[in-house]
Amino acid sequence: MTAALLKDFFREIRISFNRFISIFAIVFVGAAFFAGVKATAPDMKHSMDLYYDKYNLMDIRVMSTLGLTDEDIKAIRSVDRVHDVQPGYFTDVVSTIGSTEYVFRVHSIPSERIRKSKRNYINRFKLTEGRYPEKSGECIIEDSSLIEPAFQ
Repeated sequence: MTAALLKDFFREIRISFNRFISIFAIVFVGAAFFAGVKATAPDMKHSMDLYYDKYNLMDIRVMSTLGLTDEDIKAIRSVDRVHDVQPGYFTDVVSTIGSTEYVFRVHSIPSERIRKSKRNYINRFKLTEGRYPEKSGECIIEDSSLIEPAFQ
């Protein structure tokens, strides 16, 4: 840069100093936000991977409106690199507690696997209170702040 160009550059900054500071602040905040997002993504992926490993969450979900047969389950088990298959079912239900309606998703859980080992089934959950179901008609309810006041 020549001396005249530098002199003109600093003169423009001095004349419109408030605009210079505003643009500088906007660029600074944008760069800081971008750097934060770029630095956070790998940490979030690592945390998610640890959570998925801890609770043995499924990698792929195969769904059918008509259901899967035993032959379908055997075919899925025979696929290379499939470590485990956990057949199950779910349904959505509406329940009224007091004067409030709640929508719940009811999932089946592999009771025989839970009895044998509380660690080796897919999509494990964290039991925060109570015990695992032991007989027909028992269930586990999600620990949620949305439904907690209804049961108190």
